[in-house]
Amino acid sequence: MDGDAHTGAAGGPDTVASDIDATLARVAGLSVLADCDVRVASPTDPPPLDLVAALTGALERPTASPRLAELARGGASAAVITSDATRAVPNREIIPAVCAELAAAEIAAEHVTVVFGGGAHRPVTREEIRAALGGGPGPEGGGPAPPPPPRPTRWGGRPPPRPPRPWRPGRPPTTPARPTA
Repeated sequence: MDGDAHTGAAGGPDTVASDIDATLARVAGLSVLADCDVRVASPTDPPPLDLVAALTGALERPTASPRLAELARGGASAAVITSDATRAVPNREIIPAVCAELAAAEIAAEHVTVVFGGGAHRPVTREEIRAALGGGPGPEGGGPAPPPPPRPTRWGGRPPPRPPRPWRPGRPPTTPARPTA
């Protein structure tokens, strides 16, 4: 293949697009498709999104639902669930806007919990939390966060002891039997 189009080493997106166009032209010319009306739809790039305006509009005029402030009114607390830093979610804009809606519902900021759903990913760092809440690195942020203090461990900095292996027939137990008196 000419130019390694898939790795982006040469040619870039235009090369990939021309490879796709060539492949579609070959597929359209197959005898199997001779009786079919084959058309290639080329999507256009969407217009740029004004994220703040879109977010404000969605919170002020939700589809088929009352506003978040109305739904949350009378509640004592709220949880905002979002993705961790492994997903491209504009948390810096979303979380403050959602928290403002919750404040309009008279839920105090100290009663709002933000949950970063990380699944099996590594824990979220303090810097990532500050960035997501609008206080970390970025256009409005205050620069990088200081490094977190070392975490205290129950094992004095050593890794925790390994649990005993489960006993299986044919294998002696990992702990000695207690002497009988």
